[in-house]
Amino acid sequence: MKPEIEKAISQHPEVERYLKETPRQLWQLLLPEKTADFAGFAASIKSLRIREKERDYIIELRRKYGLPFRPNASIDETIKRVRLIRWKRKKMMEEQGLDNGAENHSADKIDPDEELI
Repeated sequence: MKPEIEKAISQHPEVERYLKETPRQLWQLLLPEKTADFAGFAASIKSLRIREKERDYIIELRRKYGLPFRPNASIDETIKRVRLIRWKRKKMMEEQGLDNGAENHSADKIDPDEELI
């Protein structure tokens, strides 16, 4: 591999992490040919990682709240469904007479793993 490509790889940590998971024989096929293209390549890798985290987060929310798997549902739609479920739980608690202190109930609190809700 050319030394300028090695240098470009070391300048972009996203590309380094990507290559750790990729066999070295495939590097020549997957990496850009020009060092000027590495910045865009690193940006696309980073955006894919962000989308991967969002997807995992939504899958976990669906599993936690018993929502059906809907691959074409947007993040906003899923979060709205979760908010509706939480609101229904809160209303049900109030109707059952468990509303004393309901404003500080766990249905109002946001779990630490639910930062987007």
